[in-house]
Amino acid sequence: MKKKVLYVARLFSGLEVSLSSRDWNPTGVPTIYKVINEIDKEFNTRFIFTAKDYEEEFFPVRSETIYVNKLKSPITIIAGIAVFPVWIGKYRKYLREIYQSLYIIAIAIKFQPDVIYIGNANIWTGAILSKFNNRSKVVFRVMGLYQAMREALTENNIWYKILRWSYKAPFSAVIVTQDGTGVEPWIDSALNKTAPVHIMLNGVPTIEGNTSISHTDLLGLPKDNTIVLFLGRLEPEKGCFEFVNQFLRAESVIPNKIHALIVGSGRSEQDIRNMVIEKNASDRVTFIKRLDHSQVLEAHKCADIYVSLNKRGNLSNANLEAMALGQCIVMLESQPKLSIDLITDSLIPEQAVLRISLENNMSGLKDAIVMLHNNPEIREKMKKNIRKVSDKILKSWDERISHEIKILKSMF
Repeated sequence: MKKKVLYVARLFSGLEVSLSSRDWNPTGVPTIYKVINEIDKEFNTRFIFTAKDYEEEFFPVRSETIYVNKLKSPITIIAGIAVFPVWIGKYRKYLREIYQSLYIIAIAIKFQPDVIYIGNANIWTGAILSKFNNRSKVVFRVMGLYQAMREALTENNIWYKILRWSYKAPFSAVIVTQDGTGVEPWIDSALNKTAPVHIMLNGVPTIEGNTSISHTDLLGLPKDNTIVLFLGRLEPEKGCFEFVNQFLRAESVIPNKIHALIVGSGRSEQDIRNMVIEKNASDRVTFIKRLDHSQVLEAHKCADIYVSLNKRGNLSNANLEAMALGQCIVMLESQPKLSIDLITDSLIPEQAVLRISLENNMSGLKDAIVMLHNNPEIREKMKKNIRKVSDKILKSWDERISHEIKILKSMF
């Protein structure tokens, strides 16, 4: 008889279309959907996704349990603030958390899982289940470090006190993504010392032969320009505003020589598009809102320079893929005061990537783009160096997910 696993995560934007269409074809968050695929195969599983109301498009107005093509397990979507009348105002988000916690606990009591796998967005519920549920082992899943998680260790309002209490719960295991955000010092300060901690880099796709270009917008990129790729959520912490600003400055130095390819969506998308329009630069920037994973590889094939300005850390999925593909990479230098990217510095030598400072609106990016455009031999040397690093430190997604499943199985 298969063991029971209750999987709880927030409603990630990359899953929205799959859940609303009832057809499992997720985008983004490969760490999430690949684990979901394996858990669905390996265990008697129940999935729960909680709407936190900062998704792009999908705001469920009621909670429901559904099935989707290609997954056999039931999926419960727990609605957010839409459950409560608007006149309640700012208190809706607090009622949302209470409502979602009670809903998850009720399912856990009825389902009686052997393991509860729960992400940071529902940490307080995970802490309650860990402290007061003797039937199930609770695995806390940390997808890198966010500023609120740092603040929770020092701030004293009631919200942060609840978070501190939650992090100290006696979890049976804590699985942490190593994404350069500075997870090590946080783990030492925040978590219960009895909880076994597993820190892991994410995996990378298996690269099979030459990738042909099929996407219309990618086929339309100017062939005689140096293509500069920005890939990721269009949000301030990802550096999207600085990217556009500094790219356009570089383009003014070497006009008609470079072209930006921006792949992604997010709350700043329209502002970024407006920046480009205001600068009369629409013919120098190509926007693609969303690509499936095979087409992401196509985008990399088209690009000559890949830029990551992620202020949280530079070992993200997108960056690991760029490394594995042997891209010429520009990224931010480490931030020692926050322990951000100290691990990145230790893994990736200086000659493998070009690092720029956060200073002066990341003005070093302009000079980096111009220099790399003018020196293709430097780009080639960087590509060779990053491939060597990738071969040493990166694993395929199959290996990476297998490791996580083994941790879950060890709970039984």
